[in-house]
Amino acid sequence: MDDILDMMDGDDKPFKPAETAAVTQNSGKKKNMWEETDIELVKIDPEKMEKPEQVFTIGWYNDRKDLPESVSDKFVEVSKALFSKGYTVRLDGEKTNTVNEEIMGMPNSKYKVYLPWKKFNQDIENPKISQPAECAYKFAVGIDKFFLSTKPAGRAMRARLISMVVGHECKTPAKFLLIYTSCGVEALPKGTNYKTIGPNLSLSMRAAIQSNIPIFNLQKEDAVKRLSEMLKQ
Repeated sequence: MDDILDMMDGDDKPFKPAETAAVTQNSGKKKNMWEETDIELVKIDPEKMEKPEQVFTIGWYNDRKDLPESVSDKFVEVSKALFSKGYTVRLDGEKTNTVNEEIMGMPNSKYKVYLPWKKFNQDIENPKISQPAECAYKFAVGIDKFFLSTKPAGRAMRARLISMVVGHECKTPAKFLLIYTSCGVEALPKGTNYKTIGPNLSLSMRAAIQSNIPIFNLQKEDAVKRLSEMLKQ
């Protein structure tokens, strides 16, 4: 994987200081959206968002199969290179996500964990959020036509995915979305086979596309090269 580290090497400097590994949720009482179904639809408007932070989000789907070890290694190596440049990754806090575990256990890793509810994963000591904000629910209504008919836990998990893409307050978008699917998709044109993407990743991708956030799929051989070139611009 040394070629990845070489490819990501450059003189570009982060435009803001790196964040600490685990960031505590902002204080202040937030509206509890758990049982709420009367939710206003709000479309994502990238013009109302701030400049992307030195933050990226990851996601993958492999038709309910384990992620190939070579792909898992690539996620870790790319993350390592990005951490050295001051980037922070937003993680979903899923207990079964072995990529998350490897990244969080990495020396000098920088991450924020987004939980859909407080007890979702009690192994996470200081999640960035343990309850998605109201704005994430409003965006989700505009992205997912089945959102309001989903049970509270499902709505919280989907709103959590939106938060990972556009930030807890829906104003701080990730700089890019790093994903893996067996089909190598990086866009969602008409006729897309969503069975190869999965419902969660497709939701994250739709949020990224509407926010003008680039998507890089590690299934494509040139994904890391294109990502490196974008970061040097």
